[in-house]
Amino acid sequence: MNNEITTEDQIISIISHHSGWKTKNIFRASRIESDLRIIGGDISVIINEIEKELDTDFSTMVFDQYFHERGESFIARLFKVTRERHRRAFPVTVDHLINVAENGSWFTPPQVRKL
Repeated sequence: MNNEITTEDQIISIISHHSGWKTKNIFRASRIESDLRIIGGDISVIINEIEKELDTDFSTMVFDQYFHERGESFIARLFKVTRERHRRAFPVTVDHLINVAENGSWFTPPQVRKL
Protein backbone atom coordinates (compact mmCIF):
# COMPACT_ATOMS: atom_id res chain seq x y z
CA MET A 1 0.00 0.00 0.00
CA ASN A 2 1.33 3.43 -0.99
CA ASN A 3 1.01 6.05 1.76
CA GLU A 4 2.70 8.82 -0.22
CA ILE A 5 0.90 12.15 0.03
CA THR A 6 -0.01 13.38 -3.44
CA THR A 7 -0.03 16.94 -4.71
CA GLU A 8 -3.81 16.65 -4.93
CA ASP A 9 -4.01 15.68 -1.24
CA GLN A 10 -1.73 18.58 -0.26
CA ILE A 11 -3.69 21.19 -2.26
CA ILE A 12 -7.05 19.98 -0.95
CA SER A 13 -5.69 19.96 2.60
CA ILE A 14 -4.42 23.55 2.25
CA ILE A 15 -7.77 24.70 0.83
CA SER A 16 -9.66 22.89 3.58
CA HIS A 17 -7.47 24.31 6.33
CA HIS A 18 -7.91 27.93 5.18
CA SER A 19 -11.52 27.79 4.02
CA GLY A 20 -13.30 25.59 6.52
CA TRP A 21 -14.50 23.17 3.83
CA LYS A 22 -14.19 19.49 4.67
CA THR A 23 -11.75 17.69 2.37
CA LYS A 24 -14.48 15.27 1.27
CA ASN A 25 -16.44 18.24 -0.14
CA ILE A 26 -13.57 19.66 -2.21
CA PHE A 27 -13.32 18.19 -5.70
CA ARG A 28 -10.84 18.67 -8.53
CA ALA A 29 -13.57 20.34 -10.60
CA SER A 30 -14.54 22.76 -7.79
CA ARG A 31 -14.13 26.38 -8.84
CA ILE A 32 -12.38 28.31 -6.09
CA GLU A 33 -14.68 31.35 -6.11
CA SER A 34 -18.03 30.27 -7.49
CA ASP A 35 -18.24 26.76 -6.00
CA LEU A 36 -16.20 27.05 -2.81
CA ARG A 37 -16.97 30.76 -2.26
CA ILE A 38 -13.37 31.58 -1.36
CA ILE A 39 -12.41 35.19 -2.13
CA GLY A 40 -9.84 37.90 -1.51
CA GLY A 41 -7.44 37.44 1.36
CA ASP A 42 -8.41 33.81 1.88
CA ILE A 43 -7.28 33.00 -1.66
CA SER A 44 -4.05 34.94 -1.08
CA VAL A 45 -3.33 32.87 2.04
CA ILE A 46 -3.99 29.63 0.14
CA ILE A 47 -1.73 30.70 -2.74
CA ASN A 48 1.02 31.77 -0.34
CA GLU A 49 0.92 28.39 1.39
CA ILE A 50 1.02 26.53 -1.93
CA GLU A 51 4.02 28.66 -2.91
CA LYS A 52 5.80 27.82 0.34
CA GLU A 53 4.81 24.18 0.84
CA LEU A 54 4.99 23.05 -2.78
CA ASP A 55 7.71 25.41 -4.06
CA THR A 56 5.39 26.92 -6.68
CA ASP A 57 5.91 30.29 -8.36
CA PHE A 58 2.78 32.47 -8.68
CA SER A 59 4.69 35.67 -9.51
CA THR A 60 3.25 35.92 -13.03
CA MET A 61 -0.37 35.59 -11.89
CA VAL A 62 -2.39 38.83 -12.04
CA PHE A 63 -4.60 38.23 -9.00
CA ASP A 64 -7.55 40.44 -9.94
CA GLN A 65 -7.90 38.81 -13.37
CA TYR A 66 -8.99 35.61 -11.64
CA PHE A 67 -10.31 36.55 -8.19
CA HIS A 68 -12.43 39.20 -6.48
CA GLU A 69 -11.02 41.15 -3.59
CA ARG A 70 -12.93 40.88 -0.32
CA GLY A 71 -15.44 43.72 -0.21
CA GLU A 72 -15.34 44.37 -3.96
CA SER A 73 -18.74 45.84 -4.63
CA PHE A 74 -21.23 44.78 -7.25
CA ILE A 75 -21.15 48.32 -8.69
CA ALA A 76 -17.36 48.16 -9.07
CA ARG A 77 -17.79 44.91 -11.00
CA LEU A 78 -20.24 46.59 -13.40
CA PHE A 79 -17.56 49.08 -14.43
CA LYS A 80 -14.99 46.37 -15.06
CA VAL A 81 -16.93 44.25 -17.54
CA THR A 82 -13.86 42.97 -19.41
CA ARG A 83 -12.28 41.70 -16.20
CA GLU A 84 -15.54 40.02 -15.15
CA ARG A 85 -15.79 38.26 -18.52
CA HIS A 86 -12.20 37.07 -18.14
CA ARG A 87 -12.92 35.69 -14.65
CA ARG A 88 -15.90 33.71 -15.94
CA ALA A 89 -14.05 32.51 -19.06
CA PHE A 90 -10.94 31.35 -17.14
CA PRO A 91 -12.07 30.10 -13.71
CA VAL A 92 -9.46 28.76 -11.33
CA THR A 93 -10.36 25.26 -10.15
CA VAL A 94 -8.80 22.95 -7.60
CA ASP A 95 -7.58 20.88 -10.55
CA HIS A 96 -5.84 23.91 -12.01
CA LEU A 97 -4.06 24.65 -8.72
CA ILE A 98 -2.91 21.01 -8.62
CA ASN A 99 -1.58 21.31 -12.18
CA VAL A 100 0.15 24.60 -11.37
CA ALA A 101 1.84 23.02 -8.33
CA GLU A 102 2.94 20.03 -10.40
CA ASN A 103 4.24 22.39 -13.10
CA GLY A 104 6.08 24.51 -10.52
CA SER A 105 4.68 27.85 -11.72
CA TRP A 106 1.47 29.66 -12.57
CA PHE A 107 -0.06 29.37 -16.03
CA THR A 108 -3.43 30.52 -17.35
CA PRO A 109 -6.33 28.16 -16.64
CA PRO A 110 -8.12 26.63 -19.61
CA GLN A 111 -10.85 28.73 -21.16
CA VAL A 112 -14.32 27.34 -20.44
CA ARG A 113 -16.48 29.96 -22.14
CA LYS A 114 -16.18 32.72 -24.73
CA LEU A 115 -15.04 36.16 -23.64
